Amino acid sequence: MRTRREEGLHTWVMSVFLVTGFVTSARGMELYSNLSPTDTYNGSISWSVLGANVTFGPDWVASSFVPSQSGDLESIELAIEGGGSTFSDALNVSLYSSSGGVPGTELEFLGILSGLPLSSGDDILQVALSAANTSLQAGTEYFVVLGPNNVDTRVYWHWNSEGPGLPTFGSTDGVAWTAYPGPNQPAFRVNGLEGGNSAVPEPASMTLLALGGLGLLRRRKR
Repeated sequence: MRTRREEGLHTWVMSVFLVTGFVTSARGMELYSNLSPTDTYNGSISWSVLGANVTFGPDWVASSFVPSQSGDLESIELAIEGGGSTFSDALNVSLYSSSGGVPGTELEFLGILSGLPLSSGDDILQVALSAANTSLQAGTEYFVVLGPNNVDTRVYWHWNSEGPGLPTFGSTDGVAWTAYPGPNQPAFRVNGLEGGNSAVPEPASMTLLALGGLGLLRRRKR
């Protein structure tokens, strides 16, 4: 069995209040993972994400997860690799709700991943970053959905190495879903923003507030 170790990638978000000198930081926290304790997975078996021009395509893959704690989505790390130099490695990554245990509506489109390592090379976890920082609730089912970006897409989503997991579904159109019979779900990890994604005042706004406060003090002195 061939496995790959993740090359660490952690996203840090830093907000600095220039007026007060107060500093807060946010760090990714794990909301869900089916990777091994050492971040490995089964690199020899996979589900395929295929475009319409590829044999057996088109094919979308959706994998279920339930966050262990509530948080705002930061990123999704995926055990994926390209299907060969003669195919496209571009695929779409989305977060879906659950509708009765199957993928429901799209909650967020995380973007297009491409430039993936080939199946003959060293594959590592590929990261899809969240721009909307969608709020995820502990104990609620969601789906990570990978779909072909074009008719020539061929990408492998490797199985986890921890045994049977949560349900995995396939689709030929990204709308109607069929449960996959395989015992393992594809490998991935869902990260959240530490401390949530609360809006913070901009330095300019803080400066205006400070100046306003000084004006009130001057009026009182008069």
